Amino acid sequence: MKGKQHFNLSCITGACFFLLVFHIADLYGPEQFLLTLNISMFELFLFMVFGLLLISFSALLPDSDSDNKGSVIFYTPLSPIAHMLNALEKVLAFILRKRIGHRQLMHRPLGILIGTILIVGIVIALSYLLGYNNALVFIYIFASVFIGQTLHVIQDKLNTMIPNYAYHLYVAFILALTVLGYYALNHFFSNVI
Repeated sequence: MKGKQHFNLSCITGACFFLLVFHIADLYGPEQFLLTLNISMFELFLFMVFGLLLISFSALLPDSDSDNKGSVIFYTPLSPIAHMLNALEKVLAFILRKRIGHRQLMHRPLGILIGTILIVGIVIALSYLLGYNNALVFIYIFASVFIGQTLHVIQDKLNTMIPNYAYHLYVAFILALTVLGYYALNHFFSNVI
């Protein structure tokens, strides 16, 4: 699957998830929901957009293990991170005696976890230099980057199993999950509230 497809599919997935978050806010009562989170609607919207961008761009990161550096990740502003992850993969592969190449270590849970920790570590270091430290924001960044990379691997696996229909099947599945989530939330909140 191409990087553009990973980006688009992860963007769709993130957008569907965040629509459900806004639906929860609507069902729970926007004022009460925002009061519980202790943020304004504008701040919630910014967090959602930031999370969507993190998920979408993070979906490109596992391809930093590309042999020929032909992956789109090397031609985006994330190129320095891709080069760091590529070097990290080589070191880890040597230590763990694993093969180096595309769909190897960076497409495995260990590679995703270590890549996420590296990125969040850089963000935390920069944040402390700027005098900002908020553990919840760092957890949110960690979750978004981890989810984006995990979505990439799921999309690749689906593309391996059903190459001609993977893109459309994934979109249909995410949309079906969103509709199911919408009705499940309605049912839950109608019984609780």
